Amino acid sequence: MIKTKEEQFHTMALAGTQPASGENPLKSAAWTQKEIEEQALVCRYIVDCFKKIRLREYEEHGPKTIMAGNLLHLRTDFKVDMKATGFPQLGSVMLDLLHPTSAVCGMPRKEAHDFFAGT
Repeated sequence: MIKTKEEQFHTMALAGTQPASGENPLKSAAWTQKEIEEQALVCRYIVDCFKKIRLREYEEHGPKTIMAGNLLHLRTDFKVDMKATGFPQLGSVMLDLLHPTSAVCGMPRKEAHDFFAGT
């Protein structure tokens, strides 16, 4: 997900999924090493996209466990002040860099995309 509002760019890494269970699912979540590593891969991919455009001024918060419906996910939020960085077109540039995401296409992205495209 990419969102821009009031000169702020927001995106997130969302990986790792498990059913929400128990009385307080957010407190009882236990993540496997595989899920933690998957989350880290998605975060690194976003940071690598920032590096491609030489963007160093961003905030990263997470990962944290969040609930969506009856599922739990690991989520890390990224935020950029587009006015402070002088990069008003950041949303469009990042959309081109991030799409299709690893959730849709797989990783490594180029190889996975080429495989699905039949090239």
